[in-house]
Amino acid sequence: MVIYFYPKNFTPGCTKEACDFRDSYTDFKSLGAEVIGVSSDGIKSHTRFKKKYKLPYTFLSDSKGKLKRLFGVKSELLGLLPGRETYVIDKGGIVQLKFNSMNASKHLDKAIAKIKEIREV
Repeated sequence: MVIYFYPKNFTPGCTKEACDFRDSYTDFKSLGAEVIGVSSDGIKSHTRFKKKYKLPYTFLSDSKGKLKRLFGVKSELLGLLPGRETYVIDKGGIVQLKFNSMNASKHLDKAIAKIKEIREV
């Protein structure tokens, strides 16, 4: 499973990241992995975001930040921006990758590489 936390729907970096995961979604599925996006945006915002960009995977609304705290996602820029972190979790529920970078374009490559590595073991 890939769970990625991102700051906000409809912003340039977050839209790019969501569309990157969309464009590789069949690759994740063929490797037996599911993708979940998480932000503090509400359900209505997620619904519009999914529809506008034809995003096929699940989005979770973490408006109170409970998942973010549970996973230990760090805020960026002196706590002013919500964090951007990607987790890869194996079938046993073990976190195999925790990747933190505000560079949205790096998350897909890190996640897919880790999923492939897990599959080879």
